[in-house]
Amino acid sequence: MKLYLIRHAKTLESGEGKSQNPDAKIDASTIEEGLYSDLKVDKVYSSPLIRATATADLVFGEGNYETIDYIYEYVRPKSLDGKSREESRKFWDWGLLEYRKNPDWKYDGSESFNEIKARAEKFLKFLKKQKDKYDSIAVVGHAIFFRHLLDVIAAREKYDQLIFLDLGRYIDWANLEMKEIEI
Repeated sequence: MKLYLIRHAKTLESGEGKSQNPDAKIDASTIEEGLYSDLKVDKVYSSPLIRATATADLVFGEGNYETIDYIYEYVRPKSLDGKSREESRKFWDWGLLEYRKNPDWKYDGSESFNEIKARAEKFLKFLKKQKDKYDSIAVVGHAIFFRHLLDVIAAREKYDQLIFLDLGRYIDWANLEMKEIEI
């Protein structure tokens, strides 16, 4: 089965240099008319976050997708809401060192590495069950979740926070970029 992973459009907050919160809205002007119109897929899934569903609406047609509640980006620390990207990066310089030591580490309401990994594994299991129904699926979502999903696919049961920190987190994924894989 072909799987097309599409990162959501650029958000207004990101355009202002701010860290994205869960309610961030997209800058619709960044979506080229007809983007991916030649992409033929049997099914479209989306993260439930506004920036993903709004992107799916504009790319695949309003409501022509199904949301899956656990493929959101990640639960990040509440203290990052509204902070600049620079302030967020400073936090993660420290936070990623904590992840390295402990895959169950959390901070200020955030999600641990192991919790994100479990969601990615759950989604992969779900996708594998769709192979009998569909030849191709598009998913509109978030770079961080997609990085974890790709790492789970590649490393399987060996996937851990060190693989993510030393490899997976460096996978570039621009807004509206699509990556195609076979599962």
